[in-house]
Amino acid sequence: MKSWVCADAGLAIKRVFLDEPDASLARALWAEWQEQKLTVIAPTLWAYEVTSVVRKQVYRRQMAPDAEPATLTTVLRLPVQLMRPPDLHARASELAQRLNRPAAYDAHYLALAEMYECPFWTALIILHTNDIHGRVEGLARIATLVEQTRAENPGVPVLYFDAGDIEEPSRRLSNLTKGTAMHRLLNLAGCDAAVAGNGAWLRYGPQVLGDHGRAARYPLLLANLRMSDGVLPPGVQPTTTLEIASDPEQRAGPWRLGLIGMTADMPEYSAFFDLSAVPAASLVRELAAALRQDGADAVIVLSHMSLKTDRELAAELQNDVVAIIGAHSHDLLPEGERVGRVLIAQAGQYAEHLGRLDLAWDGERLEVVRATMIPVTQATPRSPRVLAEVDVIEAEAARFLDEIIGELAEPLDFALDRECGAANLMADMLRERMGGEIAVVAAGQAFTGPLPAGPLRRGTLWDVCSSTANPAIATLPGAQLSALLAKGLDPAFAAERPHTLRGQERGLLHLSGGTMRDGVLHVDGAPVDPARGYRVAGSDWEFEHYGGYADPDWGLQIEYEVPTIDKVTR
Repeated sequence: MKSWVCADAGLAIKRVFLDEPDASLARALWAEWQEQKLTVIAPTLWAYEVTSVVRKQVYRRQMAPDAEPATLTTVLRLPVQLMRPPDLHARASELAQRLNRPAAYDAHYLALAEMYECPFWTALIILHTNDIHGRVEGLARIATLVEQTRAENPGVPVLYFDAGDIEEPSRRLSNLTKGTAMHRLLNLAGCDAAVAGNGAWLRYGPQVLGDHGRAARYPLLLANLRMSDGVLPPGVQPTTTLEIASDPEQRAGPWRLGLIGMTADMPEYSAFFDLSAVPAASLVRELAAALRQDGADAVIVLSHMSLKTDRELAAELQNDVVAIIGAHSHDLLPEGERVGRVLIAQAGQYAEHLGRLDLAWDGERLEVVRATMIPVTQATPRSPRVLAEVDVIEAEAARFLDEIIGELAEPLDFALDRECGAANLMADMLRERMGGEIAVVAAGQAFTGPLPAGPLRRGTLWDVCSSTANPAIATLPGAQLSALLAKGLDPAFAAERPHTLRGQERGLLHLSGGTMRDGVLHVDGAPVDPARGYRVAGSDWEFEHYGGYADPDWGLQIEYEVPTIDKVTR
């Protein structure tokens, strides 16, 4: 058994600062070393680093000035043997050069551990979110918590990852910018990497990922989806490698963390965009091996694939990844979930929690010591930097929304329980745009309010029509069309508030190109022919299984104009 253990300054600080969230873990680790009669060693620069950390705490007003001398004395009296063996600096320089580090601070710890043939322990904190879905205020509060966590953990690297669906087409700022605004805000929240979910580009098309990637000052990851020519969508990369330094202000550290981004495979990808998915487990295994070959010491997956899929992946990747930070299924895992050696983490939804992983690196393996959740409450202050950027984006949007795009000769009323002018307008537009004989539109997914007479501005239309539906057309036999209409005109069905509509009632189905007489559909003045095929315009909401109008067994061949997404408001 080795009689030495090399520990960085971060673990020493955690042992002394009793009010730190994981100080007990650091004290337990030190107690274990003592029980094993291990001597804690560090290079002489350890004393300079801990002194600097204490000074920063005072300078940043996180410690009272009169507490500085006693705190520093306590840290410097820790049982740490400072070592300066011959050739330490030369070996540290060699390691820094071999590992392509711009500085050699942490390489001294690596060199010392190598010389004494002992483990090198350092700490790492990972914060994570998922499925924020356009909640701007929640993200502003998360930004505060990220900043606080970094300030409360001097000498310890704190990384923040988002596992996808930061965007949401039904939320104002995200909708107006096709999700790009959320990435601008995520920059200011201190994000280090994110995976592309499905919330935005499933509606706007994969080309919008290029806008997201340009806005993001962090790697936007997506490894498992391919365009028809076999390449990745624009704006994303499959993997990235982060340098982990004991001092967060350094640009490089003694070890590297590899990240892989994966997102859910959905049938709409091939139907809408001619995208295909690569099998997940074999791809992750291949990419993890490549990351390690390129210098990564450990690998974590950012997965927007659901808890069920993450469990399956973890079972197959026991020797390939340390953890899977998940999303898509909106699960809250307060203490994480272990599948063998792999920890699965997921932080719920809508910026209601910030996940935290405390990890330890012993020079050979990265281990998740603890997984916890930090509640995001109304009492959490909102980040001024995030709010200032919101104001900038709102000013940009205001100019766009003030443009006049048309004129209404008379006001259009809106109702969910009867025929209304606003939904009739949408039905007429879809029938003309898609070249249908008939058009069907559910009032609740198309509009949320009336339109006034006179000049029509983008902003006025957007306020009552933020629909994320895609224009579509399908051929339905008269019998199926009649069944779809019967369901859409059922008052009880129309009053439902499905989760997909975020609490809005479905509203009654509206027609263009046909009339209902005594419960029977008439087209061109004649009753519908049950056997004849009719070209029917609508949207994915009226035709796909999740809308609930069409029977999946019909096997409709739906043609989409994708991405359109309420082009009038764009």
